[in-house]
Formats: sequence, C-alpha cells, structure tokens
Amino acid sequence: MNLDEVREKHKQLLLRWHEIREELEPVEKVVLGKEIDSRAEIEAISLDVLNRWRDLVKKEEVIFEEITKLWQEYYQRG
Repeated sequence: MNLDEVREKHKQLLLRWHEIREELEPVEKVVLGKEIDSRAEIEAISLDVLNRWRDLVKKEEVIFEEITKLWQEYYQRG
C-alpha cells in the first residue's frame, strides 16, 4: 500500500468515526450528562441506552486501532 492509499484509508476511517460520534453524542449526554445528579437518575437510565453507549464506544476503539495498525504497517514496510 502506498502513501496515497494509506491516506485515503485513513480518511475513510475518520469519516466512519465522525458518523459514530454523531450517534454517540446524544447517548453520552444521557449517560454522562450533567443532568444526572442522583442515584435514582442513574438507575433510571435504561439498560438499552447503556448498551448502545458501550457498543458505540467499542466501535470508536476499533476504528482507532485500525488507524494505528494502518500506519504501523505502512512504516514497517517503509
């Protein structure tokens, strides 16, 4: 893979990350938001919301791992 191909793949991964962030931000407001002030409010967060948040965060992590691997492979061949 040449530098242009690596840059294009990196760009595609960042676009996927931005899409995930758009989904994640409203969920984070519920899970991590300042409006949660008591244990009862924390317990009121549905398990579905918490699972969705966890899944989106995992997707973010995978994208950053792919970006890191992409550049590592490029420089190892280098």
